[in-house]
Amino acid sequence: MNFDLFFDIVRLIIHSLLTGTPMSPELFAFALLLLVPTAILGYWAFIALQDACVWVFGWVRRRLDAFLAARGY
Repeated sequence: MNFDLFFDIVRLIIHSLLTGTPMSPELFAFALLLLVPTAILGYWAFIALQDACVWVFGWVRRRLDAFLAARGY
């Protein structure tokens, strides 16, 4: 993915919103086609990373609890 294009479109949308300059319908549709799937995939990646962290921390805690229980703590 060309991130320069991605950030150019985000910058164009922000500029359009702040200045009140309307975007052409074609450019707005292109921006939605580019940004919406990216946002969805980014959200799914965030959820997957969060689930992985919860699993790892849970595994470490179970191992630490077993280690401490074996030593009588």
